[in-house]
Amino acid sequence: MAGGDVAEDEPKTIGEDGLFKLLSWNSAAIPKIFGLPDIVGEPIQQEFQHPLQRRVDRLYRLADGSLLNIEHQSRLDDREALARRMIDYRNMIRARFPSVQLRQVVAYTGREPLDRGRIGRLLNYEDSDEHGRGVSFRAELRDFRATPVDAFKRSGRVDDLILGLMAAGGDNSDYIEAVVGRIRSFQGENRRSAIEKFIAVCATMPDVTAAAKVGDLRMWIEEVKDSPFIREIVEIAGKERIEEAMKAAAARGVEIGKSEGVEIGKAEGVEIGKAEGVRLGLARSVVHYAVKHKLDLPGPAEEVARLLAAGAAERLLYDMIGDLERMSDFGEFIMSHGAAVPRPQ
Repeated sequence: MAGGDVAEDEPKTIGEDGLFKLLSWNSAAIPKIFGLPDIVGEPIQQEFQHPLQRRVDRLYRLADGSLLNIEHQSRLDDREALARRMIDYRNMIRARFPSVQLRQVVAYTGREPLDRGRIGRLLNYEDSDEHGRGVSFRAELRDFRATPVDAFKRSGRVDDLILGLMAAGGDNSDYIEAVVGRIRSFQGENRRSAIEKFIAVCATMPDVTAAAKVGDLRMWIEEVKDSPFIREIVEIAGKERIEEAMKAAAARGVEIGKSEGVEIGKAEGVEIGKAEGVRLGLARSVVHYAVKHKLDLPGPAEEVARLLAAGAAERLLYDMIGDLERMSDFGEFIMSHGAAVPRPQ
């Protein structure tokens, strides 16, 4: 390949801009963040072949009949180039829809700069001669990571709730637990899709606060590891970051967590204290992994989990959770971590 050109058949990753474009496909919150009417229907797909092939990030029809072009950006280091590209899109879209009002906005999802106040709320571009003749362009810009999480809560859609994890206040423990609980309630393709999106957002966050709240994160990743979307995320965010999230989840109780352990006790009418609730949650995660991988258990799964919780120290259970990928035989795995194999009577 000469001159650094990319071969026609060389695989390309979607990049962070493309990632958030996919994540926000079903978002109802984005127009509200800009104070705009609701979206109507699915995105309008537009490819333009002249002067070169381009696809707008998103083009929607709004409830008032206008069109909304959303540009997803993870970098703002060249605002002039971004503005020129949006001007190109504007001309191309208006050529297709000449009599329809067009709105253009920028949804910024990047992590830099640390001083979010420098991002601003407007993309401005001026290219005029000494006589004032030329081009003037403005587009509203919103920083997702500085947007109050309430904007995402109000939508009620799980896609928006997941996007809200990276918003201001999205690291609140109650909010994270609510999002995780919503995902756990899903089945089938809805569950798989939600897990993919959750992992994607966590992988692009400055820290792994949300990921550390998911006790079965390793199992979640196992569920969707063959997804092309997840492979793209690993390319974008890096394997180390995904591993960091999984380790954080294990280190922090693998979060069926203390308060959730108490709720388990209440739901079953049993007075298990916080420590017992944590151990039961951890033990259930270990047993669930064995069941998922069709390993032999010494008795019914729930009974084995209860006996394991009663007989193994909390620290041992944490270690097991962090080491689940090595489990090929349930009994050997339990003994290798210094605990007795739970055998129901």
